Amino acid sequence: EVDLRKGALFPDFTLQTPQGKSVSLYSVKAKVKIVDFWASWCRPCRASFPEMKKIYARFKDKGFEILGVTNDSRREDWLKALEQDQLPWKQVIDEFPEPYKPARVITMYAAPYLPTLILIGPDGKIIGQAKDKHQLVEWLEERL
Repeated sequence: EVDLRKGALFPDFTLQTPQGKSVSLYSVKAKVKIVDFWASWCRPCRASFPEMKKIYARFKDKGFEILGVTNDSRREDWLKALEQDQLPWKQVIDEFPEPYKPARVITMYAAPYLPTLILIGPDGKIIGQAKDKHQLVEWLEERL
């Protein structure tokens, strides 16, 4: 299990995009980035996207980036959700080593619930887990 406390280094991982391309967390360059753990079946996750799009539009040109990591075991469900929600940031799908086993990355990082938003600074260290969108905006205003 990875240390998700403030100030801990967030380890790299590499997962696949909808196009089947490998993307690593560390390849996403930004002053501040978020790893957004979500899933197509998670209603609060999907409900948060309109607000997240506004936040993304407001801060992306100032050095803010998001990497969405889905916990969907069925690729089709994920692709359908992406088509419906039209998310403008990078998306990758977590790995399920075999059916009925939990997803590798989300298990490794022990994301306590979905959605989990983990804010990472330019040095790769964890700034914190945003409890809500207001806290997220405050953190971004302070840092960008």
